Amino acid sequence: MPAKKLACALLVLGTFLSAKLNARSLALNSIESLTCASQIVAIGTLKEIKSVKGPDNRVFKDYVLTVSEIIKGSHAKEISFTYDDPYSMDGKWRKPDQPLLVFLRQQQDHLTDEQDRPPTEDHDFRETRLLKRLILVSDNFFPSVIPLADLPGYLYDKDKHQISDGQTLLAICRQWASSPIKQTVRWVQVDPDVLSPFIPYSLIVPAEEKHRLLFLQHAKSDDPTLRQTAAEELWKFPGDESETALRSLLNDTTESIWSLGRGYISRIEYRVRSAAVSSLKKLGEPVPDLLLQRPPTAEEKRKYRQDAWQQSFQGALAKQPWKVAALRNGEVHTKDSVDWTIQEVDLTQGEDKCTLRLVPDTFGTGFGGTMKYIGRENPSNSCSHLFYASPSISPDLEKKLVSYFGLEAPH
Repeated sequence: MPAKKLACALLVLGTFLSAKLNARSLALNSIESLTCASQIVAIGTLKEIKSVKGPDNRVFKDYVLTVSEIIKGSHAKEISFTYDDPYSMDGKWRKPDQPLLVFLRQQQDHLTDEQDRPPTEDHDFRETRLLKRLILVSDNFFPSVIPLADLPGYLYDKDKHQISDGQTLLAICRQWASSPIKQTVRWVQVDPDVLSPFIPYSLIVPAEEKHRLLFLQHAKSDDPTLRQTAAEELWKFPGDESETALRSLLNDTTESIWSLGRGYISRIEYRVRSAAVSSLKKLGEPVPDLLLQRPPTAEEKRKYRQDAWQQSFQGALAKQPWKVAALRNGEVHTKDSVDWTIQEVDLTQGEDKCTLRLVPDTFGTGFGGTMKYIGRENPSNSCSHLFYASPSISPDLEKKLVSYFGLEAPH
């Protein structure tokens, strides 16, 4: 993943995490769900790691596993699978001569149907699919390959119990290898100590009947997060009750903001309604034409931008005598349907005043006038800004802003 793309993705992810509706998007797979979703579950040791050239001359890693046991799938002495994610949070499994448990599936050439997606797919691995190879079931920060002699701390069963020994882990895999259940659903949230305590993770579990009853209750909840979950998951439980619940959610007007980064709205989506429409289509049911998203109004853009900068400066000036006195919109440049806007910020400390001008990087230089240029946010982030300040800005305030916003000092 290119650095610029990753930076923007993380910015958007940070924006989503501030909203309860979207924080649930991060997920952990239960061992049962991994087993159900896999075509091959096997134990073995890494024999070798080879480089494989893919589309656009991109090089992927091909892992060759010497198999000691096939828990699910056809018998084989060796298995090769492709995986390439430099941002993975756990690379212990790449060490040679250690027993590994792997969960594999055959990649799809085209993922036009949500049914074909793995349980958690939060990264862009479409290039990998073009190699027509076996890949890990879970292409996320926690790959679905487990070192049996050193179990990671993020392993859970479908009842939210943490798994800490290999015998229990393998017993679950062997039990669920023959399960007829193929679908998985998002269930409760877990906050294991080994992960960030600030990010809630959903637990993905097999689509057992008990979850249908739970999602029918969620469809009537006052919590839009639960209604959205119901709208996304009920198609996996075909029947009149599921269809009735989904049709009731077509009237849901809960709005969700899609952000390009701090201060910029790309669109407003009716997320619960959209999920219900998608689920009904998967059930093969007719769906009326409905408004699923809309562009933000000028006032919504202005308020969102100012609220975002207000929040940022509250963090930057925490435990500082300086306060935000006013926020103003300046010149606007529209590019790729985005209204990139210069933001001016007045700061006060008693009788002292300082004005900042925050110029979107897309403007280029030359918009600071007589103000002092104090730095630029990370240029790999396409939503970065150039920071200008009153020439009389105090050294302490300048140092604080440079540190908080990660400004690259002027050369």
